[in-house]
Amino acid sequence: MKLLNTKERRATFSLAGIFSLRMLGLFMILPIFTLYAHRLSGATPVLIGIALGAYGMASGLLQAPLGWLSDRFGRKTIIVSGLMVFAVGSLVAASSTSIWGVILGRILQGAGAVGSTVLALTADLTREEVRTQAMSVIGITIGFSFVIAMILGPMLSTYIGLSGIFYLTAVLAVLGIVAVIFVVPKPDQLLFHSDQELVFKDIRNVLMMKNLRSLNLGIFILHASIRASVVYLYARSVIGVYINGAACRYC
Repeated sequence: MKLLNTKERRATFSLAGIFSLRMLGLFMILPIFTLYAHRLSGATPVLIGIALGAYGMASGLLQAPLGWLSDRFGRKTIIVSGLMVFAVGSLVAASSTSIWGVILGRILQGAGAVGSTVLALTADLTREEVRTQAMSVIGITIGFSFVIAMILGPMLSTYIGLSGIFYLTAVLAVLGIVAVIFVVPKPDQLLFHSDQELVFKDIRNVLMMKNLRSLNLGIFILHASIRASVVYLYARSVIGVYINGAACRYC
């Protein structure tokens, strides 16, 4: 069994760090957003839901185009640009006092959709026979980011609030930019990887495959259920603490 060499380990762990730093800030928002968003001017349950989902919508729409642009202008250029847009979106959301400003910030965060480009760069910097190992490392770090964020988000929000979490997300994006520029190796050449990148002529064929439609629907339901459960359970538990605390005043 072949293992990652020194350059591949450096590339894998640095890119995994960039991915996890970006996702850490996003995941920290999930358990606390609905608890703080109602304080924003103009906030309604529908607009709060739109603000929460705006990131995913923008990111989903732009992943493929940015991956295609990275073939033309270079992976690191697109990743740095995307992280800059992501950081700007975080700052917009952090400084907003209305729900519409937060929605705009979330859309900008999603517009920095560099996930596909990070995976393409990982493929450029690793041999095919060890690529699965590299992708596994990135997947593991994203999972750890989720677990850590679910713990840190509510804890930090007590001291810095929702806007502070958004500011922290911007700082993490800047750290990611520094890592891309100074830590991630530069690939010798850009290669096209059919298993990681978009092939426009195959889009119609993919959409027409019944098995994939069922798989995609199942994945969508799974992710939607997990997100909804996390938001609901955290909101329920925190509201319960507040209610019990208020009741104890009359004990």
